Amino acid sequence: SRTVNSCWVYSMVWKKYQALLQSKGIVGIGTKAVTSAAIAFAGDVFCQTVLERQTAQQWTGELSHMNKTESKMQVTTIDWKRLSNFTLLGGVLVAPTLHYWYGFLGRAVPGTNFAAAFKRVFLDQAFFAPSFIAVFISSVNALDGKSQEEVVKSVQTHWGPSVINNWKLWIPAQFVNLWVVPPHLQVLFSNGVAVIWNMYLSWVTHRPAQQD
Repeated sequence: SRTVNSCWVYSMVWKKYQALLQSKGIVGIGTKAVTSAAIAFAGDVFCQTVLERQTAQQWTGELSHMNKTESKMQVTTIDWKRLSNFTLLGGVLVAPTLHYWYGFLGRAVPGTNFAAAFKRVFLDQAFFAPSFIAVFISSVNALDGKSQEEVVKSVQTHWGPSVINNWKLWIPAQFVNLWVVPPHLQVLFSNGVAVIWNMYLSWVTHRPAQQD
């Protein structure tokens, strides 16, 4: 039947995808990079078309002096440069960094028990996450053409709240990821959680620096 054939196709595609994830060298990293870029793309599209659109609709609704055409353009237009930059960072910065970081964690703290997972999560969230968030916020703003002063201001404004929200989401997620999920699927699992995280990052990194 069509349903059985569809399930078979999906199963074969999934197995092939898993094989690519486990591949050594450029193939494995490339697969993770494409996946991460796609998730970054989806996160920013959702942010621009849903989260920011709702905010813009509320904002433009309060401005009686703004003409309707201008209001509609501000609410519905996608910033393609911003979207391409965010997608680029997902593939070029996030995926390779996570690939090597998780590899390092696996070698530095081997084991599958709770104690090993706890140590890996501690290293991940106490040291890696705060520094990487600063790098990511800086990179987004730099690619968007912000000045050095604006980049620094954005990091100063958004870094603290972003780290706290990161801990709320990623500490429990990383316990599952680093304790239960097989090593070759850890970046994929992170990318799944990152659908939510990328929506937040896209939103927070494109807010004016004076906002919190």
